Amino acid sequence: MVVWCGGLRILVLTGKIAFPIVRSIAEDISKRIGVSIDVDVLSVPVAALMTVKDVLEHLSRKPEEARVYDMIITPGLLVGDLDIVNRTLGVRCYKGSRYIGDLPAVVEEVVRRGANLSTTKPADVLLGISKRADYGRLIQNLEEGFLRAFKVGSIEIPLQPPPFRIFAEVNIEEPIELVVKEARRLVNDGADIIILGTHADSNNPDLVKRAFRYVGKVINAPLGIDSINPREVEAAVNEGAVLVMNISRSFFHFVEELGRDLVYVLVPEHVEDQTAISRVRALERDLEDLRSLGVEKIILDPVIPPPHFGAIEGIYAVSLTRRTIAGYPVLMSSANIVEMIDADSIGANALIASLALEAGASIILTTEDSWKTRGSVREVKRACLMCSVAYVRKSPPKDLGIDLLIAKSKEKPMRIPIAFEEDIMVDRYIPPSRLDRERFFVIQPDYDSGYIEVYIFSGNDKEKALYRVRGRDPRSIGRVALRLSGVQDPEHSLYLGIELSRAHEALRTGKRYEQDESLGL
Repeated sequence: MVVWCGGLRILVLTGKIAFPIVRSIAEDISKRIGVSIDVDVLSVPVAALMTVKDVLEHLSRKPEEARVYDMIITPGLLVGDLDIVNRTLGVRCYKGSRYIGDLPAVVEEVVRRGANLSTTKPADVLLGISKRADYGRLIQNLEEGFLRAFKVGSIEIPLQPPPFRIFAEVNIEEPIELVVKEARRLVNDGADIIILGTHADSNNPDLVKRAFRYVGKVINAPLGIDSINPREVEAAVNEGAVLVMNISRSFFHFVEELGRDLVYVLVPEHVEDQTAISRVRALERDLEDLRSLGVEKIILDPVIPPPHFGAIEGIYAVSLTRRTIAGYPVLMSSANIVEMIDADSIGANALIASLALEAGASIILTTEDSWKTRGSVREVKRACLMCSVAYVRKSPPKDLGIDLLIAKSKEKPMRIPIAFEEDIMVDRYIPPSRLDRERFFVIQPDYDSGYIEVYIFSGNDKEKALYRVRGRDPRSIGRVALRLSGVQDPEHSLYLGIELSRAHEALRTGKRYEQDESLGL
Protein backbone atom coordinates (compact mmCIF):
# COMPACT_ATOMS: atom_id res chain seq x y z
CA MET A 1 0.00 0.00 0.00
CA VAL A 2 1.24 3.47 -0.93
CA VAL A 3 -0.25 6.43 0.92
CA TRP A 4 0.27 9.63 -1.03
CA CYS A 5 1.25 12.56 1.17
CA GLY A 6 0.81 15.28 -1.44
CA GLY A 7 2.22 16.31 -4.79
CA LEU A 8 0.22 13.64 -6.61
CA ARG A 9 -0.48 14.49 -10.26
CA ILE A 10 -3.59 12.98 -11.84
CA LEU A 11 -4.88 13.18 -15.40
CA VAL A 12 -8.59 12.53 -15.91
CA LEU A 13 -9.78 11.54 -19.39
CA THR A 14 -13.33 12.30 -20.46
CA GLY A 15 -15.58 12.94 -23.48
CA LYS A 16 -16.70 16.21 -25.02
CA ILE A 17 -20.14 16.40 -23.42
CA ALA A 18 -19.01 15.68 -19.87
CA PHE A 19 -15.94 17.95 -19.99
CA PRO A 20 -17.44 21.02 -18.21
CA ILE A 21 -18.77 18.92 -15.35
CA VAL A 22 -15.55 16.90 -15.03
CA ARG A 23 -13.43 20.03 -15.02
CA SER A 24 -15.59 21.57 -12.27
CA ILE A 25 -15.33 18.43 -10.13
CA ALA A 26 -11.58 18.17 -10.73
CA GLU A 27 -11.05 21.75 -9.57
CA ASP A 28 -13.06 21.07 -6.43
CA ILE A 29 -11.01 17.91 -5.67
CA SER A 30 -7.75 19.80 -6.16
CA LYS A 31 -8.78 22.47 -3.66
CA ARG A 32 -10.22 20.09 -1.10
CA ILE A 33 -7.72 17.23 -1.13
CA GLY A 34 -4.61 19.07 -2.31
CA VAL A 35 -3.69 17.12 -5.43
CA SER A 36 -3.01 18.36 -8.94
CA ILE A 37 -5.69 17.20 -11.37
CA ASP A 38 -5.77 17.96 -15.09
CA VAL A 39 -8.61 17.06 -17.44
CA ASP A 40 -8.05 15.96 -21.03
CA VAL A 41 -10.80 15.59 -23.64
CA LEU A 42 -10.91 12.78 -26.17
CA SER A 43 -12.68 13.13 -29.50
CA VAL A 44 -15.52 10.82 -28.38
CA PRO A 45 -18.72 12.72 -27.48
CA VAL A 46 -19.93 10.40 -24.70
CA ALA A 47 -17.40 9.32 -22.06
CA ALA A 48 -19.18 6.02 -21.40
CA LEU A 49 -18.59 4.96 -25.03
CA MET A 50 -14.83 5.40 -24.76
CA THR A 51 -12.73 2.30 -25.53
CA VAL A 52 -9.19 1.18 -24.71
CA LYS A 53 -8.29 1.81 -28.35
CA ASP A 54 -9.45 5.44 -28.02
CA VAL A 55 -7.28 5.93 -24.93
CA LEU A 56 -4.24 4.28 -26.49
CA GLU A 57 -4.48 6.34 -29.67
CA HIS A 58 -4.99 9.58 -27.72
CA LEU A 59 -2.10 9.10 -25.31
CA SER A 60 0.20 7.78 -28.06
CA ARG A 61 0.19 11.28 -29.57
CA LYS A 62 1.86 12.66 -26.42
CA PRO A 63 3.49 9.79 -24.50
CA GLU A 64 6.05 11.96 -22.72
CA GLU A 65 3.32 14.22 -21.34
CA ALA A 66 1.33 11.18 -20.23
CA ARG A 67 4.29 9.72 -18.29
CA VAL A 68 4.53 12.87 -16.17
CA TYR A 69 1.36 11.90 -14.33
CA ASP A 70 1.37 9.59 -11.35
CA MET A 71 -2.01 8.28 -12.40
CA ILE A 72 -4.32 8.54 -15.40
CA ILE A 73 -8.02 7.90 -14.71
CA THR A 74 -10.51 6.96 -17.42
CA PRO A 75 -14.30 6.65 -17.20
CA GLY A 76 -15.31 3.55 -15.24
CA LEU A 77 -17.64 2.37 -18.01
CA LEU A 78 -14.81 2.28 -20.54
CA VAL A 79 -14.83 -0.93 -22.58
CA GLY A 80 -11.75 -3.18 -22.32
CA ASP A 81 -8.61 -3.75 -20.23
CA LEU A 82 -6.25 -0.75 -19.87
CA ASP A 83 -3.26 -2.96 -19.16
CA ILE A 84 -2.23 -2.78 -22.83
CA VAL A 85 -2.05 1.03 -22.53
CA ASN A 86 0.23 0.78 -19.52
CA ARG A 87 2.53 -1.81 -21.12
CA THR A 88 2.71 0.02 -24.45
CA LEU A 89 3.31 3.56 -23.16
CA GLY A 90 4.81 2.95 -19.73
CA VAL A 91 2.04 4.91 -17.94
CA ARG A 92 -0.23 4.18 -14.99
CA CYS A 93 -3.73 4.26 -16.43
CA TYR A 94 -6.72 2.89 -14.49
CA LYS A 95 -10.50 2.88 -14.56
CA GLY A 96 -12.22 5.49 -12.45
CA SER A 97 -15.82 5.50 -11.23
CA ARG A 98 -18.76 4.73 -13.50
CA TYR A 99 -20.30 8.07 -12.62
CA ILE A 100 -18.25 11.23 -12.38
CA GLY A 101 -19.89 12.26 -9.11
CA ASP A 102 -18.00 9.43 -7.38
CA LEU A 103 -14.59 10.65 -8.59
CA PRO A 104 -13.89 12.67 -5.38
CA ALA A 105 -14.42 9.55 -3.27
CA VAL A 106 -12.12 7.55 -5.58
CA VAL A 107 -9.32 10.11 -5.39
CA GLU A 108 -9.72 10.32 -1.62
CA GLU A 109 -9.38 6.54 -1.33
CA VAL A 110 -6.20 6.65 -3.42
CA VAL A 111 -4.59 9.63 -1.68
CA ARG A 112 -5.53 9.01 1.95
CA ARG A 113 -5.87 5.26 2.13
CA GLY A 114 -3.48 4.09 -0.56
CA ALA A 115 -6.16 2.23 -2.51
CA ASN A 116 -5.08 0.47 -5.70
CA LEU A 117 -7.21 0.91 -8.79
CA SER A 118 -7.84 -1.63 -11.53
CA THR A 119 -7.37 -1.69 -15.31
CA THR A 120 -10.50 -3.81 -15.70
CA LYS A 121 -12.98 -2.98 -12.92
CA PRO A 122 -14.62 0.42 -12.24
CA ALA A 123 -13.14 2.07 -9.16
CA ASP A 124 -16.46 2.57 -7.37
CA VAL A 125 -17.25 -1.15 -7.75
CA LEU A 126 -13.74 -2.17 -6.73
CA LEU A 127 -13.77 0.04 -3.63
CA GLY A 128 -17.44 -0.47 -2.78
CA ILE A 129 -17.97 3.29 -2.62
CA SER A 130 -21.73 3.31 -3.23
CA LYS A 131 -22.37 0.65 -0.59
CA ARG A 132 -20.79 2.66 2.22
CA ALA A 133 -21.64 6.16 1.11
CA ASP A 134 -22.81 8.47 3.91
CA TYR A 135 -26.20 9.39 2.52
CA GLY A 136 -27.30 10.82 5.86
CA ARG A 137 -24.60 13.48 5.66
CA LEU A 138 -25.36 14.11 1.99
CA ILE A 139 -29.07 14.73 2.67
CA GLN A 140 -28.18 16.87 5.66
CA ASN A 141 -25.98 19.04 3.45
CA LEU A 142 -28.81 19.37 0.92
CA GLU A 143 -31.25 20.35 3.66
CA GLU A 144 -28.89 22.99 4.96
CA GLY A 145 -27.98 24.49 1.61
CA PHE A 146 -31.13 24.61 -0.55
CA LEU A 147 -32.81 27.78 -1.82
CA ARG A 148 -35.92 28.36 0.28
CA ALA A 149 -39.22 29.68 -1.09
CA PHE A 150 -41.27 29.95 2.14
CA LYS A 151 -42.61 27.83 4.97
CA VAL A 152 -45.78 25.76 5.14
CA GLY A 153 -46.25 25.63 8.87
CA SER A 154 -42.89 24.38 10.14
CA ILE A 155 -41.84 22.86 6.80
CA GLU A 156 -39.50 24.86 4.57
CA ILE A 157 -40.36 24.52 0.87
CA PRO A 158 -37.45 24.36 -1.59
CA LEU A 159 -37.67 26.56 -4.64
CA GLN A 160 -36.26 23.70 -6.72
CA PRO A 161 -35.14 20.14 -5.99
CA PRO A 162 -33.31 18.57 -4.36
CA PRO A 163 -34.41 18.25 -1.63
CA PHE A 164 -38.05 17.35 -2.16
CA ARG A 165 -41.17 17.76 -0.05
CA ILE A 166 -43.91 15.12 -0.09
CA PHE A 167 -47.59 16.04 0.25
CA ALA A 168 -49.82 13.05 1.05
CA GLU A 169 -53.60 13.16 0.75
CA VAL A 170 -56.11 11.40 3.01
CA ASN A 171 -59.84 11.30 2.29
CA ILE A 172 -62.09 12.59 5.07
CA GLU A 173 -64.70 10.00 5.98
CA GLU A 174 -66.36 8.32 8.92
CA PRO A 175 -65.15 7.09 11.31
CA ILE A 176 -62.66 9.88 12.02
CA GLU A 177 -60.44 7.39 13.84
CA LEU A 178 -59.55 5.83 10.47
CA VAL A 179 -58.58 9.23 9.07
CA VAL A 180 -56.32 9.83 12.08
CA LYS A 181 -54.78 6.37 11.73
CA GLU A 182 -54.12 6.86 8.02
CA ALA A 183 -52.62 10.32 8.51
CA ARG A 184 -50.31 8.98 11.20
CA ARG A 185 -49.21 6.10 8.95
CA LEU A 186 -48.42 8.42 6.04
CA VAL A 187 -46.34 10.71 8.24
CA ASN A 188 -44.42 7.68 9.50
CA ASP A 189 -43.90 6.63 5.88
CA GLY A 190 -42.30 9.97 5.03
CA ALA A 191 -44.99 12.55 4.26
CA ASP A 192 -43.97 16.12 5.14
CA ILE A 193 -47.45 17.64 4.87
CA ILE A 194 -50.84 15.94 5.15
CA ILE A 195 -53.70 17.06 2.89
CA LEU A 196 -57.18 16.16 4.10
CA GLY A 197 -59.57 16.00 1.16
CA THR A 198 -63.27 15.60 0.46
CA HIS A 199 -65.20 14.30 -2.54
CA ALA A 200 -66.45 16.60 -5.29
CA ASP A 201 -70.07 16.64 -4.05
CA SER A 202 -69.21 16.82 -0.35
CA ASN A 203 -71.00 19.35 1.86
CA ASN A 204 -70.14 18.49 5.44
CA PRO A 205 -68.21 21.28 7.18
CA ASP A 206 -68.79 19.67 10.59
CA LEU A 207 -67.09 16.45 9.50
CA VAL A 208 -64.19 18.46 8.06
CA LYS A 209 -63.92 20.42 11.29
CA ARG A 210 -63.76 17.26 13.39
CA ALA A 211 -61.23 15.65 11.07
CA PHE A 212 -58.83 18.59 11.32
CA ARG A 213 -59.32 18.89 15.05
CA TYR A 214 -58.50 15.23 15.76
CA VAL A 215 -55.74 14.78 13.19
CA GLY A 216 -54.09 18.02 14.32
CA LYS A 217 -53.88 16.70 17.88
CA VAL A 218 -52.15 13.48 16.86
CA ILE A 219 -49.65 14.22 14.10
CA ASN A 220 -46.77 16.67 14.11
CA ALA A 221 -47.08 17.88 10.52
CA PRO A 222 -48.76 20.83 8.80
CA LEU A 223 -52.26 20.21 7.43
CA GLY A 224 -53.84 21.32 4.17
CA ILE A 225 -57.38 21.13 2.81
CA ASP A 226 -58.48 19.87 -0.61
CA SER A 227 -62.14 20.72 -1.21
CA ILE A 228 -64.15 22.66 -3.78
CA ASN A 229 -66.72 23.53 -1.13
CA PRO A 230 -65.92 26.97 0.36
CA ARG A 231 -67.73 26.14 3.61
CA GLU A 232 -65.54 23.06 4.08
CA VAL A 233 -62.38 25.03 3.29
CA GLU A 234 -63.36 27.68 5.82
CA ALA A 235 -64.03 25.01 8.45
CA ALA A 236 -60.61 23.50 7.83
CA VAL A 237 -58.83 26.85 8.05
CA ASN A 238 -60.63 27.62 11.31
CA GLU A 239 -59.25 24.35 12.69
CA GLY A 240 -55.66 25.03 11.72
CA ALA A 241 -55.25 24.23 8.02
CA VAL A 242 -52.31 26.28 6.72
CA LEU A 243 -52.57 25.32 3.04
CA VAL A 244 -55.41 25.33 0.51
CA MET A 245 -55.17 23.00 -2.47
CA ASN A 246 -56.45 23.63 -5.99
CA ILE A 247 -57.31 27.30 -5.74
CA SER A 248 -58.47 28.55 -9.14
CA ARG A 249 -59.74 31.83 -10.55
CA SER A 250 -63.37 31.01 -9.71
CA PHE A 251 -62.52 30.90 -6.00
CA PHE A 252 -60.30 34.00 -5.77
CA HIS A 253 -63.11 35.98 -4.12
CA PHE A 254 -62.89 33.67 -1.09
CA VAL A 255 -59.23 34.46 -0.49
CA GLU A 256 -59.98 37.61 1.51
CA GLU A 257 -62.28 35.62 3.81
CA LEU A 258 -59.82 32.75 4.22
CA GLY A 259 -56.70 34.87 4.71
CA ARG A 260 -53.79 36.13 2.66
CA ASP A 261 -51.21 34.48 4.88
CA LEU A 262 -52.25 30.95 3.92
CA VAL A 263 -50.34 28.91 1.34
CA TYR A 264 -52.34 28.40 -1.85
CA VAL A 265 -51.74 25.76 -4.51
CA LEU A 266 -52.74 27.48 -7.74
CA VAL A 267 -54.16 25.49 -10.67
CA PRO A 268 -55.02 26.90 -14.13
CA GLU A 269 -58.71 27.30 -14.89
CA HIS A 270 -59.34 28.85 -18.30
CA VAL A 271 -56.95 26.90 -20.53
CA GLU A 272 -57.30 27.45 -24.27
CA ASP A 273 -56.19 23.92 -25.13
CA GLN A 274 -54.38 21.02 -23.50
CA THR A 275 -50.89 22.07 -24.56
CA ALA A 276 -48.22 22.85 -22.01
CA ILE A 277 -47.89 26.41 -23.30
CA SER A 278 -51.58 27.11 -22.74
CA ARG A 279 -51.38 25.75 -19.20
CA VAL A 280 -48.42 27.95 -18.34
CA ARG A 281 -50.02 31.06 -19.87
CA ALA A 282 -53.15 30.45 -17.80
CA LEU A 283 -51.03 30.04 -14.67
CA GLU A 284 -49.21 33.30 -15.41
CA ARG A 285 -52.50 35.21 -15.73
CA ASP A 286 -54.00 33.64 -12.62
CA LEU A 287 -50.81 34.12 -10.61
CA GLU A 288 -50.77 37.84 -11.35
CA ASP A 289 -54.37 38.24 -10.20
CA LEU A 290 -53.86 36.11 -7.08
CA ARG A 291 -50.82 38.15 -6.12
CA SER A 292 -52.84 41.33 -6.58
CA LEU A 293 -55.00 40.13 -3.70
CA GLY A 294 -51.97 40.22 -1.41
CA VAL A 295 -51.16 36.49 -1.48
CA GLU A 296 -47.43 35.74 -1.50
CA LYS A 297 -47.12 32.06 -0.57
CA ILE A 298 -48.15 30.33 -3.79
CA ILE A 299 -47.32 26.87 -5.15
CA LEU A 300 -47.88 26.32 -8.87
CA ASP A 301 -49.56 23.14 -10.12
CA PRO A 302 -50.02 22.92 -13.93
CA VAL A 303 -52.03 19.68 -13.39
CA ILE A 304 -50.97 16.48 -15.17
CA PRO A 305 -53.84 14.65 -16.94
CA PRO A 306 -54.02 10.83 -16.99
CA PRO A 307 -52.04 8.78 -19.53
CA HIS A 308 -53.48 8.96 -23.08
CA PHE A 309 -55.26 12.21 -22.17
CA GLY A 310 -52.39 14.67 -22.21
CA ALA A 311 -49.94 13.31 -19.63
CA ILE A 312 -46.89 14.23 -21.72
CA GLU A 313 -48.09 17.81 -22.16
CA GLY A 314 -48.82 17.96 -18.44
CA ILE A 315 -45.32 16.80 -17.51
CA TYR A 316 -43.83 19.25 -19.98
CA ALA A 317 -46.00 21.97 -18.43
CA VAL A 318 -44.36 21.29 -15.06
CA SER A 319 -40.93 21.87 -16.58
CA LEU A 320 -42.10 24.89 -18.58
CA THR A 321 -43.71 26.43 -15.50
CA ARG A 322 -40.50 26.14 -13.53
CA ARG A 323 -38.48 27.77 -16.32
CA THR A 324 -41.02 30.46 -17.20
CA ILE A 325 -42.32 31.63 -13.81
CA ALA A 326 -39.46 32.42 -11.47
CA GLY A 327 -39.64 32.60 -7.71
CA TYR A 328 -42.40 30.06 -7.02
CA PRO A 329 -42.13 26.33 -6.18
CA VAL A 330 -43.83 23.87 -8.52
CA LEU A 331 -45.87 20.82 -7.53
CA MET A 332 -46.07 17.59 -9.52
CA SER A 333 -48.96 15.28 -8.66
CA SER A 334 -48.48 11.57 -9.13
CA ALA A 335 -52.17 10.76 -8.67
CA ASN A 336 -53.35 10.94 -12.29
CA ILE A 337 -50.36 8.85 -13.40
CA VAL A 338 -50.01 6.18 -10.72
CA GLU A 339 -53.72 5.74 -9.97
CA MET A 340 -54.67 5.59 -13.65
CA ILE A 341 -52.39 2.73 -14.67
CA ASP A 342 -53.06 -0.85 -13.59
CA ALA A 343 -49.40 -1.47 -12.91
CA ASP A 344 -47.33 -1.68 -9.77
CA SER A 345 -46.94 1.75 -8.25
CA ILE A 346 -43.32 1.35 -7.25
CA GLY A 347 -41.84 1.77 -10.73
CA ALA A 348 -44.23 4.58 -11.62
CA ASN A 349 -43.36 6.46 -8.42
CA ALA A 350 -39.64 6.06 -9.08
CA LEU A 351 -40.13 7.54 -12.55
CA ILE A 352 -42.30 10.38 -11.18
CA ALA A 353 -39.54 11.38 -8.75
CA SER A 354 -36.93 11.36 -11.52
CA LEU A 355 -39.16 13.44 -13.79
CA ALA A 356 -39.86 15.87 -10.93
CA LEU A 357 -36.13 16.37 -10.43
CA GLU A 358 -35.55 17.09 -14.11
CA ALA A 359 -38.63 19.30 -14.39
CA GLY A 360 -37.72 21.28 -11.29
CA ALA A 361 -40.74 20.33 -9.16
CA SER A 362 -39.72 20.36 -5.51
CA ILE A 363 -43.09 19.07 -4.27
CA ILE A 364 -44.65 15.70 -5.10
CA LEU A 365 -48.31 15.15 -4.22
CA THR A 366 -48.93 11.47 -3.51
CA THR A 367 -52.21 9.64 -3.01
CA GLU A 368 -53.02 6.12 -1.87
CA ASP A 369 -56.64 5.99 -2.98
CA SER A 370 -56.55 2.35 -4.09
CA TRP A 371 -55.00 -0.80 -2.72
CA LYS A 372 -52.58 -1.03 -5.63
CA THR A 373 -51.07 2.35 -4.66
CA ARG A 374 -50.85 1.64 -0.93
CA GLY A 375 -47.28 2.33 0.16
CA SER A 376 -46.78 5.05 -2.45
CA VAL A 377 -45.61 7.63 0.10
CA ARG A 378 -42.90 5.26 1.29
CA GLU A 379 -41.94 4.53 -2.32
CA VAL A 380 -41.81 8.21 -3.29
CA LYS A 381 -39.76 9.00 -0.19
CA ARG A 382 -37.14 6.44 -1.16
CA ALA A 383 -37.26 7.49 -4.82
CA CYS A 384 -36.61 11.10 -3.77
CA LEU A 385 -33.63 9.95 -1.71
CA MET A 386 -32.27 8.08 -4.73
CA CYS A 387 -32.78 11.10 -6.99
CA SER A 388 -31.14 13.45 -4.48
CA VAL A 389 -28.10 11.19 -4.14
CA ALA A 390 -27.89 10.76 -7.91
CA TYR A 391 -28.12 14.53 -8.37
CA VAL A 392 -25.14 15.09 -6.09
CA ARG A 393 -23.22 12.24 -7.73
CA LYS A 394 -24.15 13.57 -11.19
CA SER A 395 -25.37 10.12 -12.20
CA PRO A 396 -28.61 8.39 -13.17
CA PRO A 397 -30.53 6.95 -10.18
CA LYS A 398 -28.78 3.56 -10.36
CA ASP A 399 -25.82 1.84 -8.68
CA LEU A 400 -26.37 3.99 -5.59
CA GLY A 401 -26.36 1.26 -2.96
CA ILE A 402 -30.08 1.95 -2.42
CA ASP A 403 -32.89 0.99 -4.76
CA LEU A 404 -36.60 0.30 -5.20
CA LEU A 405 -36.27 -3.20 -6.57
CA ILE A 406 -39.02 -5.38 -5.10
CA ALA A 407 -40.23 -7.81 -7.77
CA LYS A 408 -36.86 -8.30 -9.46
CA SER A 409 -33.19 -8.41 -8.51
CA LYS A 410 -30.64 -6.05 -9.97
CA GLU A 411 -28.30 -8.85 -11.01
CA LYS A 412 -29.03 -12.23 -12.52
CA PRO A 413 -29.11 -14.90 -9.79
CA MET A 414 -26.33 -17.46 -9.86
CA ARG A 415 -27.11 -21.07 -10.69
CA ILE A 416 -24.67 -23.48 -9.09
CA PRO A 417 -23.86 -26.66 -11.06
CA ILE A 418 -24.39 -29.69 -8.83
CA ALA A 419 -23.50 -33.30 -9.69
CA PHE A 420 -26.32 -35.89 -9.63
CA GLU A 421 -26.80 -39.56 -10.43
CA GLU A 422 -30.32 -39.53 -11.83
CA ASP A 423 -32.39 -36.73 -13.36
CA ILE A 424 -36.13 -36.89 -12.49
CA MET A 425 -38.46 -34.48 -14.29
CA VAL A 426 -41.81 -33.67 -12.63
CA ASP A 427 -43.98 -32.18 -15.37
CA ARG A 428 -47.50 -32.82 -14.03
CA TYR A 429 -49.48 -32.13 -10.88
CA ILE A 430 -49.15 -34.84 -8.24
CA PRO A 431 -51.96 -34.78 -5.64
CA PRO A 432 -51.25 -35.52 -1.96
CA SER A 433 -51.23 -39.19 -1.03
CA ARG A 434 -53.89 -38.54 1.61
CA LEU A 435 -55.88 -35.68 3.12
CA ASP A 436 -55.91 -35.00 6.87
CA ARG A 437 -59.58 -34.23 7.52
CA GLU A 438 -59.12 -34.03 11.30
CA ARG A 439 -56.56 -31.26 11.37
CA PHE A 440 -56.22 -28.36 8.98
CA PHE A 441 -54.78 -24.85 8.74
CA VAL A 442 -56.29 -21.58 7.59
CA ILE A 443 -53.70 -18.97 6.68
CA GLN A 444 -54.23 -15.27 6.07
CA PRO A 445 -52.04 -12.17 6.13
CA ASP A 446 -53.05 -9.12 8.16
CA TYR A 447 -51.95 -6.27 5.89
CA ASP A 448 -52.48 -3.61 8.57
CA SER A 449 -50.32 -5.18 11.28
CA GLY A 450 -47.90 -6.98 8.95
CA TYR A 451 -48.57 -10.32 10.69
CA ILE A 452 -49.10 -13.73 9.09
CA GLU A 453 -51.89 -15.59 10.88
CA VAL A 454 -52.30 -19.37 11.05
CA TYR A 455 -55.54 -20.75 12.49
CA ILE A 456 -55.30 -24.36 13.65
CA PHE A 457 -58.49 -26.43 13.52
CA SER A 458 -58.81 -29.93 14.95
CA GLY A 459 -61.61 -32.39 15.57
CA ASN A 460 -65.25 -31.85 14.70
CA ASP A 461 -65.40 -28.12 15.48
CA LYS A 462 -64.96 -26.43 12.12
CA GLU A 463 -66.27 -23.05 13.30
CA LYS A 464 -63.74 -22.14 15.98
CA ALA A 465 -60.00 -22.64 15.76
CA LEU A 466 -58.03 -24.15 18.62
CA TYR A 467 -55.16 -21.73 18.14
CA ARG A 468 -54.26 -18.58 16.27
CA VAL A 469 -50.53 -18.37 15.68
CA ARG A 470 -49.26 -15.06 14.31
CA GLY A 471 -45.97 -13.34 13.65
CA ARG A 472 -43.71 -12.01 10.91
CA ASP A 473 -41.19 -14.81 10.38
CA PRO A 474 -42.88 -17.60 8.35
CA ARG A 475 -40.36 -20.24 9.45
CA SER A 476 -40.92 -19.60 13.15
CA ILE A 477 -44.70 -19.43 12.68
CA GLY A 478 -44.61 -22.77 10.85
CA ARG A 479 -42.56 -24.49 13.54
CA VAL A 480 -44.89 -23.34 16.31
CA ALA A 481 -47.99 -24.28 14.29
CA LEU A 482 -46.68 -27.77 13.58
CA ARG A 483 -45.87 -28.39 17.24
CA LEU A 484 -49.28 -27.18 18.41
CA SER A 485 -51.20 -29.10 15.74
CA GLY A 486 -49.36 -32.35 16.20
CA VAL A 487 -49.13 -32.79 12.42
CA GLN A 488 -46.58 -35.49 11.54
CA ASP A 489 -47.36 -35.98 7.87
CA PRO A 490 -44.49 -34.47 5.82
CA GLU A 491 -46.87 -33.63 2.97
CA HIS A 492 -49.08 -31.61 5.32
CA SER A 493 -45.99 -29.85 6.66
CA LEU A 494 -44.91 -29.11 3.09
CA TYR A 495 -48.33 -27.62 2.36
CA LEU A 496 -48.13 -25.34 5.41
CA GLY A 497 -44.65 -24.20 4.39
CA ILE A 498 -45.75 -23.32 0.87
CA GLU A 499 -48.78 -21.34 2.03
CA LEU A 500 -46.75 -19.47 4.66
CA SER A 501 -44.26 -18.54 1.96
CA ARG A 502 -47.07 -17.24 -0.26
CA ALA A 503 -48.59 -15.24 2.61
CA HIS A 504 -45.18 -13.75 3.42
CA GLU A 505 -44.65 -12.73 -0.20
CA ALA A 506 -48.16 -11.24 -0.36
CA LEU A 507 -47.40 -9.07 2.67
CA ARG A 508 -44.07 -8.00 1.22
CA THR A 509 -45.45 -7.00 -2.17
CA GLY A 510 -49.02 -6.00 -1.26
CA LYS A 511 -50.54 -8.68 -3.49
CA ARG A 512 -53.85 -10.30 -2.64
CA TYR A 513 -53.50 -13.66 -0.91
CA GLU A 514 -55.96 -16.52 -1.30
CA GLN A 515 -55.12 -19.86 0.23
CA ASP A 516 -54.40 -22.62 -2.31
CA GLU A 517 -54.10 -20.02 -5.11
CA SER A 518 -51.02 -18.69 -6.88
CA LEU A 519 -50.10 -15.03 -6.30
CA GLY A 520 -49.86 -14.53 -10.05
CA LEU A 521 -47.23 -12.41 -11.79
